Amino acid sequence: LAAALTIILAKFIPILNVRDHSGRVGGVFTDANAAGHALCYSAAIGFACVIGEKSIFGRIFVLSGLAMLVPCLLLTNSRSSIVFMALLVMAQFLISPIMKQKGTIVAVLVLILGIPLGIQSFVKREASHVDAREAANLESQQERLASFVRILRGEMTEKDTGYRFVLGALGLKYFASSPVIGVGFHKLTKMKETGLGCHNTFIRVLGEGGLFCGIYFALTFGFTALAGWNCKDAQTRCLVVGFVISYACSGMVAHTVLTSRISNVIMGICFGFLTAAITAQLAIIKKRRAETFFRQQQLRAHQAAAAPSSVAVT
Repeated sequence: LAAALTIILAKFIPILNVRDHSGRVGGVFTDANAAGHALCYSAAIGFACVIGEKSIFGRIFVLSGLAMLVPCLLLTNSRSSIVFMALLVMAQFLISPIMKQKGTIVAVLVLILGIPLGIQSFVKREASHVDAREAANLESQQERLASFVRILRGEMTEKDTGYRFVLGALGLKYFASSPVIGVGFHKLTKMKETGLGCHNTFIRVLGEGGLFCGIYFALTFGFTALAGWNCKDAQTRCLVVGFVISYACSGMVAHTVLTSRISNVIMGICFGFLTAAITAQLAIIKKRRAETFFRQQQLRAHQAAAAPSSVAVT
């Protein structure tokens, strides 16, 4: 709710939109894309909260908070965030136990369908009352939406993807120049050839820190995702896997994810919950083993007492 209100208030109170985003609302975040990614992280928490709510009213309240994220995504006009949110929603059908309930499925489908319908109505409404500067911004955002459609159709060009493939390839060249120890911190945040960053957190870690840092970074998230998937606690599993999906997707299109405050804070929350859940799970396993051992000892003692002694037989 806090993440959504940050974006909504920035729309109506210009001073809160601290940077010029060319008609896009980014609020206090570094840019509008970072704001959209933060909304996806918030959605991962929201979906985990839905599982914890046992009453129908509690679930409606949490789903209402998730629904607020949809217009906020439209305000950021972040194409990647819209895709990531759709992927996160679809992932819930695999990781969330409440997706077996018809009411929840209907609510989630409404949430998915609300995104494209909301985009259409939002653009039409904005086009009806704008000044010259806003008209130019709106035209720019309409072009972004058109490029988004071309990407989904597989008709994209480098301009549609913001030249991310070119920048990523250039980042890999930096890695090739020093594959063992890397080229040093912040060298891929503003590459000298373009003045832009590599727009990929994984390539940035690989290029700046070298091969071992890249492998360690990948293994960290791989083991985190695996531990989250195998976690018996449904809420923790939904939170961790949802966050890993959002973080990995964000890392594929932005190089600032590693230094983002909100991503690091939620990462710490995920590690904390995951550690607590695994510790509780291990405690249950130890308790069951102890109970099994105790029952086996009782059974052996009972069998020994029931068996005739050698003196009596003689």
